[in-house]
Amino acid sequence: MNETFIKFSWLLCLTIAALEDLKTRQISLIMLLVGTIPGSWNLCRHSSDISAHLLAALTGIFMLILSKITEGALGEGDGLFFLFSALYWDAGKVMLLFLGGLVIGCIWGTGLFMHGRWKGNPKQLNASIPFLTCVWPVGVWMVFQ
Repeated sequence: MNETFIKFSWLLCLTIAALEDLKTRQISLIMLLVGTIPGSWNLCRHSSDISAHLLAALTGIFMLILSKITEGALGEGDGLFFLFSALYWDAGKVMLLFLGGLVIGCIWGTGLFMHGRWKGNPKQLNASIPFLTCVWPVGVWMVFQ
């Protein structure tokens, strides 16, 4: 398997997860399990640099802990997806993915708030932002850079 196949496999998983997150606010565990096949292959190919992937997994673990602390405000599927992404990317790329998603999510949230203010009822706006949908543009950029 070449590098392009590995990257596009991850992007396909991200796309499916982002669409599921947008539509149902849940991530398919089956999709993540199937996606671990090329990810595991990638990890085996870069076994000399396994510490970078283990460090990348800390982002997913941190998100899973936050999911428990916030009682699901940050979805468990988001943390699992970032844990899954550690098979494909090193710590720097996973952190870039996380921070880029946060920036896009903040812009989206600000837009929702401003829309509510413009409509005259910002406190009644009860909307959640699907995090993996915010991560998707950053993921596309990472694959094509």
